[in-house]
Amino acid sequence: MFNRELKNQIKSLHTLQGVGLPRAEWLKGNREILLMQIKNTLAPAKAEAPSFQFVQVWNFMNVFMPRQAVSYIMKPAAVMILVISLVTGSWVTTVSASYDSLPGDAMYSVKLATENVQTSLASKPQETKLRAEFAGRRAEEVKKIVKSNLSKKDKKIKVEEAVTHLKKDLEQVKGNLDAMKNSASQPSGVSANQAVEVAKVVEQKTTEIQKSLEQTKEDLKVDVKTEPTPLTGTLSVQEQVKQATATTVETGVKAVEVMVEKHQADGATMPAQEVKDAVDSKLKALEVKVNQVETQINTIVTSTPAGVPTTRKEQQDAATLMAPAKQSAGVAKEALNQAKDELAKDNFNGAMDKLREGTALTQVAEVKADAAVILKAPMQEITTSTLPTVEIKNATSSVIIAPAVKPTSSATSSIEIKK
Repeated sequence: MFNRELKNQIKSLHTLQGVGLPRAEWLKGNREILLMQIKNTLAPAKAEAPSFQFVQVWNFMNVFMPRQAVSYIMKPAAVMILVISLVTGSWVTTVSASYDSLPGDAMYSVKLATENVQTSLASKPQETKLRAEFAGRRAEEVKKIVKSNLSKKDKKIKVEEAVTHLKKDLEQVKGNLDAMKNSASQPSGVSANQAVEVAKVVEQKTTEIQKSLEQTKEDLKVDVKTEPTPLTGTLSVQEQVKQATATTVETGVKAVEVMVEKHQADGATMPAQEVKDAVDSKLKALEVKVNQVETQINTIVTSTPAGVPTTRKEQQDAATLMAPAKQSAGVAKEALNQAKDELAKDNFNGAMDKLREGTALTQVAEVKADAAVILKAPMQEITTSTLPTVEIKNATSSVIIAPAVKPTSSATSSIEIKK
């Protein structure tokens, strides 16, 4: 009896205003505030997307087939799906982790293997685009390696590997473009429009790669100034980058050749103005390169080591050393001007012939200039055995420069221009 009365008295307290019963307006206001705080604090519940459940397939099959047959078929299938899911999931994770790897890294082989799988499964046009894209990745790898804090020896090894893969991809691109260029050898299923589309992609990509490699060469010059090393060591990485640049330029020229060929076969495939713009772009790039080589030659002739006085005879000797390179650069500029004249007359074939010639001669001039730098190096005993034969051999030119202890302006080199 006592407990019941006590409970009734406690309940009666809730109705007494004087002992703490809140006002109705206070309850309403604070209730709205509380609900608003809860709404802002809690994340909105996401509607569950309908998920695939393997049991649904199982039940569906049971309607049409005996349970034993369903078990016989579905269990192996379920195991196979599970295995593929696990392998694919881990493979995707591994590939993602390998994307930023560089030559010499543990994951670099995975990166290359993934690219090989992509090219092996792609059609010829798609494969060509992919290889151009992968060559761009190699150029970026070279840039990262050169800018890294690695030793000169490690840089040389890593750059060499990246450049090897870059050149391999671009050589394959050139081969594919050659096949697309000629209608007779054009791969089955590849239309003229597809060939032009591929050529445009390759031309754009090689332009980007060339700019990247040119910047890398500038970074190498800074590296040589800030951290002097033996001549043979510094030139090695530079020469690798130069080779990669030369292959890139040739691939870009090959892409423009495809555009010219397809335009001449059918003007509707690619308008004349687009072809003219593409050829003009390559001529402008060649003009920049020729001017760079001429500047390099003039700088070498007039430059001397710090603190070493230069006599008039030494300047004359330097000019003599650079005479073959200067001559090749001059002939390259003549070919360039002739190409411009042919392009102005809408003679695309003539312009391309002179473009190939000017490109090859510019490479010759650069090689001769590099050889002259070695001969001009002070405090070194230069003999025939220390001057290796330099050979440039590619789809557009073949250049051989024999060693010489006393090169003169009549120094010879063999040049073969191939269409």
